[in-house]
Amino acid sequence: MTDHVRTLPIEDLPELAAQAGALLDKKGVRPLVLKDPLKLDDLPSFDGEAVNFARKDFRGLRDKYNIDRLVVFQVSALGVWRAYSSYVPVGEPYAVFNATVFMVNTQTNALEWFEPIALTKAAAKWDQPPEYPDLSNAYFQALEIGKTQLLKPLR
Repeated sequence: MTDHVRTLPIEDLPELAAQAGALLDKKGVRPLVLKDPLKLDDLPSFDGEAVNFARKDFRGLRDKYNIDRLVVFQVSALGVWRAYSSYVPVGEPYAVFNATVFMVNTQTNALEWFEPIALTKAAAKWDQPPEYPDLSNAYFQALEIGKTQLLKPLR
């Protein structure tokens, strides 16, 4: 099953930024879509314990890209999970899509909005090797619902 899940495509997930730019453009906002993915781990940490501020410091991107606000999509999990006790499975596998989308003010580093997304999708029948059609279908459903929810704050 692991080998099969590794072959599942991420569809048009990399084009999500361009789709977000198109939605903002329709609202009259002049978006700048970054060509390369932003590596959050490369950003410095933001000092301070203030509530509603990003943990990473996005202020340096203000001058670099000439932007006032930055919308960030961060997908932390996409695939299939299964619970184990030691090495013994204790449940059926299920599709997972976990992400966050947020807007940060690049002048103050304040979060203007933050939306966590945690989706799970069970398969009607998962044990169907070698193609696992129901589990694959659950994966694609979670992916599509996740992409829709990531773009929802921009609609």
